[in-house]
Amino acid sequence: MKKYKLYIKEADGSYNKLLDYKIGETNSTTLICAANNQKKVEIEFYKIMNNKKSKAKLVGKITFKNIDSDKSEIKLESSVKKNGKIEIKASESSTGAETNIEIQKLNTTNSTIVLTVICSILLATLLALFILFFFGLKCERGHSYFKELKIQKNIEEEIFTQEFEKEEIKKNDIEKEIKEDIEIVETIPLEEIIEPTEPEIIEPEPNITEETSKEIIIETPIEKDNTAEQNATTLEENKEENKIEIVEETPEYTKYRLKYGDTLWDLADKYYDNPFDFNEIAKLNNIKNPDKIYADTIIEVPKKK
Repeated sequence: MKKYKLYIKEADGSYNKLLDYKIGETNSTTLICAANNQKKVEIEFYKIMNNKKSKAKLVGKITFKNIDSDKSEIKLESSVKKNGKIEIKASESSTGAETNIEIQKLNTTNSTIVLTVICSILLATLLALFILFFFGLKCERGHSYFKELKIQKNIEEEIFTQEFEKEEIKKNDIEKEIKEDIEIVETIPLEEIIEPTEPEIIEPEPNITEETSKEIIIETPIEKDNTAEQNATTLEENKEENKIEIVEETPEYTKYRLKYGDTLWDLADKYYDNPFDFNEIAKLNNIKNPDKIYADTIIEVPKKK
């Protein structure tokens, strides 16, 4: 443990203890001048730690001038205050001069250093904590950002891998089909693949004149088409049956029943002597399409005005 004491340096260079540096401690000392015809006296105060006089440090000094060395005596009254400071009162007998000094705490320097070091450590610790907190937040955000980037990269890689696998499967399927086609072709004999084709001979058409045509018609027997005769007979019968049948006659119109083969064009030509008046019949009977009428339908034909 560091412990300081207050010393006075003698004229021969030795040190004389003045105080043990304890709170409330007092001391009274009288100094006599050793040299004759001495006009000036300097009293130096040193602090020494653990009696290591080689490391003595000057902490204060008192000077008296124009003294009478034969009659000079210097009286020192020293005390340690409660705040740790040392107060020294000095008086010189030949001139009657008095002075006093106050010496700071002997361990002030070390205490200040310790406090400074402690404060520096605390400040450094707080700064380090702030830096760690600040960079920790940034690192956390950076970690989250890089984590998201990594997830996105993994997703993209997975999609790329799936697409690549699909392409490989398609490629393998195509190669497989090509190989199967090649195998099928190889199994077919060459003679079946390349068959000799005979050239097509196109015979020229004979130039038939009118005389030859007549001869052919005469020579070729024509079979009688009974079906056509039957159809013609049926058509004639239908025409006889499908004549216009007048149902009612009035001064304003003629009401009759349509038969097979009737058209508004023919009716207009018959009743108006003008087939282009068929619209009059269609308009009266609300016929939207004059070309589409049905048998057995009773219509009214207006009288010619």
